[in-house]
Amino acid sequence: KKPYNITIYEDAGFQDSKKVEFVKGVKTKKWSLIANFLDNSLMRNKIAMDLAEDIGIGMKTRFADLWMNGEYLGNYLITPKNDYNAPDGGYALENDNYLEEGEEQFPIPGMFEIGKITGDRGYYNRMTVKDIGKDAKKQGVDTAAIETYFLEAWAALEDFDSENYQNYFDMDSWAKMFLMYEVSKTYDCFSGSLLMHRDGLTPSDKLIAGPAWDYDVSFGRTLHKFFVGVAENVQVNA
Repeated sequence: KKPYNITIYEDAGFQDSKKVEFVKGVKTKKWSLIANFLDNSLMRNKIAMDLAEDIGIGMKTRFADLWMNGEYLGNYLITPKNDYNAPDGGYALENDNYLEEGEEQFPIPGMFEIGKITGDRGYYNRMTVKDIGKDAKKQGVDTAAIETYFLEAWAALEDFDSENYQNYFDMDSWAKMFLMYEVSKTYDCFSGSLLMHRDGLTPSDKLIAGPAWDYDVSFGRTLHKFFVGVAENVQVNA
């Protein structure tokens, strides 16, 4: 069952994209249709996204039945595309296992990497640049500049004798993300799908955790034999 990313345009010429309100209170041009394929209950993503929104690091969602070319394709969860959170003056990042077309990555010092998954698709435990705001691009922000800043933040994080890391990370949002992982017992905890964003380029603009994303393998549902791509029946997380 495939997930989809969709962009809404003004007309069939696909020249001017258009903001629409598929979810009450949210207008944006790009949306994701989440398949929930690994979760037979279809509820885990919705429950987690509602919880994350309630505590301030989530996105609004709603269920949707999907038809394409007259064929019913099942129940989906519709949500703003996960990199929508990058503001004009900042950028969005993901601790990721994949590299999609048009994206760039950089390694995290000291983090374990298994290597390529399939072909040239990507690596484990790398930072992916999901989106750079238009104003940030005008100021020369690119992957190299983002990597430089992130490595400074990472070095501060690894300096256990200092609290300088608090100058780089928005502590409230990261505490909330920790609680999301703790409560949901998500299998994706630090194996991908960890999103963050920086809303500006000044020293006071820190790395903010979120939005929360990808909770279909959580709340007691996890993968067994992950590396051979087999999703077994329900497994209980430790």
